[in-house]
Amino acid sequence: MERAQKTLVLFALLGVLPCLVNSLFFNPTIVGDSLKEMEILRKYPGLFKTSQEIKTYENALASSNINGFFFATYMNRKFHGCCATSTSFSPLTTAYDIGNNSVSLWQFSSKKQYVSEDFTSQLPGCYSCRCRKVDRWFSALVKGPNGRYSIELVRAPLDARCIRGYSN
Repeated sequence: MERAQKTLVLFALLGVLPCLVNSLFFNPTIVGDSLKEMEILRKYPGLFKTSQEIKTYENALASSNINGFFFATYMNRKFHGCCATSTSFSPLTTAYDIGNNSVSLWQFSSKKQYVSEDFTSQLPGCYSCRCRKVDRWFSALVKGPNGRYSIELVRAPLDARCIRGYSN
């Protein structure tokens, strides 16, 4: 009987030991997230950029100094109506889908989905319009239930506009 108990204890330890080692040294959540990141970055390489890639792109845009018909560019600021606007790239984490539901965008520590975002301010002494941010629609990789993902049309307040008809 004592030998049977020792054998039973040995089988119990052999069954528990791998589970204990597995839980201490192998975190399936981290590995699962890494595999999901590799899968997504392989399928959608153009959607994700590093912060250094975005800085390089912003510098290239700033040095191009493009003048347009509706605005003039001076020192990386656009002037339209009573508004002065600068643009930079931000990694959004949430947006709204076509059904007006808040959705989460996939972002990783190494690479993120960046969108251009306007930052605007009212010019002093100019009262013919008000500077406001308005929604812009764009495509993004959205998180779904159970680790699923899909490219969806989403919106966020990213664009600056000079809205006429307001007074001080």
